[in-house]
Amino acid sequence: MKLLLKIVLGIVIAIFSLMLIGYGIIKYIDIPPLKLSKDAALDTKTQVLDEWLAELHDRRKFNGSVLIVKNGNIVFDKSYGYADLERTVALTNRSSFNLASVSKQFTAMGVLMLAEKGKIDLAQEISFYLPELDYDNLTVKHLLNHTSGIASYMELANQHWNDQQTFKNSDLLALFDKHQPPLTFQPGEQFEYSNTGYVVLASLIEKVSGQSFEQYMDDNIFKPLNMEDSSVFNLLSSPNKLTNRVFGVEGDQLNDLVYLDGVAGDGAVYSSTLDLLKWSQALDSHQLISQNLLNEAYSQGVLNSGEKTGYGYGWVVSNEHTVEHDGSWVGFNTYLKKDIKNDNVLIVLDSGSNYFSSAHVQRKLSESLSSL
Repeated sequence: MKLLLKIVLGIVIAIFSLMLIGYGIIKYIDIPPLKLSKDAALDTKTQVLDEWLAELHDRRKFNGSVLIVKNGNIVFDKSYGYADLERTVALTNRSSFNLASVSKQFTAMGVLMLAEKGKIDLAQEISFYLPELDYDNLTVKHLLNHTSGIASYMELANQHWNDQQTFKNSDLLALFDKHQPPLTFQPGEQFEYSNTGYVVLASLIEKVSGQSFEQYMDDNIFKPLNMEDSSVFNLLSSPNKLTNRVFGVEGDQLNDLVYLDGVAGDGAVYSSTLDLLKWSQALDSHQLISQNLLNEAYSQGVLNSGEKTGYGYGWVVSNEHTVEHDGSWVGFNTYLKKDIKNDNVLIVLDSGSNYFSSAHVQRKLSESLSSL
């Protein structure tokens, strides 16, 4: 009986291991530990960090840029690897990465800037602005908080769109208008992370401002903040718009924009570590919106039941003084964390690594902040 149990257990472990390998999870386990002594000098700790990231790059576990701010001072600012498939253009702190879902905080800011000017009411139903979305009680705030229940645009596009054609925000609205997919739950009843919601918010910005989302963000955020390496960028953009653009790579192949990359709002912002530092500093100095509205963005949403969601407006709210967000899209994995109280910032931009290894690197860097 004991032998049988051992055999069964062995089979289960073997099957589970194969499943992990199939999903690529085993790949990231082979990452060296990061050991930073709290008692060591800062130069020693940053040298250890530099050597660790360099080794990860050599093992093809990391290809990107890292910037760390501690108590308001830059303590680490390094890049490892290349911006192109041919490995001829070295990455720098001005290399523009696809931020993926880290873009959502910029979309939220665009909405909040218009709200502060009285052009958008966060409590208003989205159908008031975009009649294609004919849903009762679904407000702008529900979209910001991921509590809308709106259907997945990726599933809708998969069912009703030719993937040989670029899919755009206007196409999303047209499909919703035509097919009227039902809500997955009543607004405010649940938290469900929604890329659709943030594409809709970008369309809301376009409708209210009279500008394309790309132009609005350039004129109202990136240019005023001197974020020279940042813009909304996708298949609809001028291909040479970003001088320092990074291309997504997986292994020895290009893994970059796909047909869904005509949409924006849920992603599509490109930026560098240096520009994201400017962004973080602009938030702290209230250059774009008031402190009260920013506090609201940093506050957890609340369900109809009174339960908090852990998500604000474009930010995961980890605790009362820490907000963060990660992102993952073809060829890119990104992470931005802000400790508002202590003026600590961690920015990790990666291309060319699989999600699991990149997520592990992000976690280890986040854990190491207290030791720097």
